[in-house]
Amino acid sequence: MANKKYIIKLLEKTAIFVAFIIAVVILVFNGYRNRKSRDINIKSRYTFAVTIDSSGNVVEPRDGKDVNHTLSKDFAGLGISDISGIWTREFLAQYSQKYLSWSKKLKRIEIENPEVLDYENDIVLIKFSAGLNDSNTDNFEEWEGIMDNGRMHCEWVASFIIDNHYDGTATIYVSSIMSPEDYGIEQSSKNSNISSSLEKATESTYAYYQIKNNFLSVTYDGGEKFINVPVDISKLPVVYPGSSDGLTLMSGSYIVSTTMTAFLYGGSQSGSNRTPLTVIYSTNLGEEWITCEIDATYGAQYMYIDFFDEKNGVIVAEYSNNGAQPHSKVYTTSNGGNSWAATGSGPSSGKLKGVKFISSQAGFFAYEYDEQVDSNLYMTTDSAKSFEKIYLPEQKLDTAIADALGEQASWSSVFSEAEVPVVDKNNDIIVYLTQGNDGKYNNGKTAAKYVSTDKGVTFKYLGMVEISDD
Repeated sequence: MANKKYIIKLLEKTAIFVAFIIAVVILVFNGYRNRKSRDINIKSRYTFAVTIDSSGNVVEPRDGKDVNHTLSKDFAGLGISDISGIWTREFLAQYSQKYLSWSKKLKRIEIENPEVLDYENDIVLIKFSAGLNDSNTDNFEEWEGIMDNGRMHCEWVASFIIDNHYDGTATIYVSSIMSPEDYGIEQSSKNSNISSSLEKATESTYAYYQIKNNFLSVTYDGGEKFINVPVDISKLPVVYPGSSDGLTLMSGSYIVSTTMTAFLYGGSQSGSNRTPLTVIYSTNLGEEWITCEIDATYGAQYMYIDFFDEKNGVIVAEYSNNGAQPHSKVYTTSNGGNSWAATGSGPSSGKLKGVKFISSQAGFFAYEYDEQVDSNLYMTTDSAKSFEKIYLPEQKLDTAIADALGEQASWSSVFSEAEVPVVDKNNDIIVYLTQGNDGKYNNGKTAAKYVSTDKGVTFKYLGMVEISDD
């Protein structure tokens, strides 16, 4: 009996000891796994790059010396389809690493064959699906995938850049990623039939201006015939003054189309010579030119003009004299440009980055960034009689951005400066929220893209894009 009690006590002690050892092992392993997990650096779509050799094998990254940007067809025998497939496979492989946290891990990843949309610019439609361990996680929210029975289906239109190292290797990464809808095609995971027509908006190459031999001229037939515009080129708002040939006019200060051609000039003084702000325009392909004085105010630093139909148009000019704070004025016409009336002024005394009107009443003013101001983007719906600030909805920072900039980083501290809105082919309003001149993440080249489908009443976040230096 005593032996039996002894054996039971011994077994109990052994069980406790074994349980203790197991607990210690679990704690040590969990600590090790957590450290390993923290050491994993997941790159975002905009910072992920992969270096390959001429056969498509993944190799160690190069140091960046002797790099030259090239198109896919200029690197070895690999096509953009091969290159995009390699990038997609390696990018997604980050999310199946051994010690990656459970909620970030993808399982049963399936990648479809890429579809090349534009061979000249290396633009590819990428499609893949993957299972999620946690269907409620927001780790993949910016991917804009569609959930179906626990699987996430994603489609991205990616523009690729290939850096050739001229040693048999090249590094590939994306310059932009957008949804199929933003590119102009339907998303097949929403509709099984992908549209074959890409319906991308293209800018006409037939109507444009040139400055040559001290004359401003326009063409409506792609350069077969040029028509001189009767204006002194010294009074035009040029961006790069210098020789009379090859001058570039200030963006937004002119319109060249088959229905309306208009150029703003003047608003300046040189000594005692003053030229009021003036518009010269033609509605009949340059056969007749009409000149109309807008305002005898001088010191114009910025000019903008747009017409919305044959009758209604808008002009914005920003003035600044003798170091005074800049101020802007808005003028509208309802008689095709024969006369203009001042209808309002800009909402801020800051320096204008640019203006975009979507009708003669509704428009956006974007100012240079000021850290004392919570938004640099304003909208008017009454021809500049009043304005409201545009606040773009903040998002959760991408994991890669938060890891790169530290825990103190917030959405508003990273993305703070709105660019001038643009209107796409669907008449949706696109705004890019950038990091400003001192952007830290990805050298400031990553921006947040927003869209408004209700004429600026609300804006929806679309995702991250890569922006160029200019």
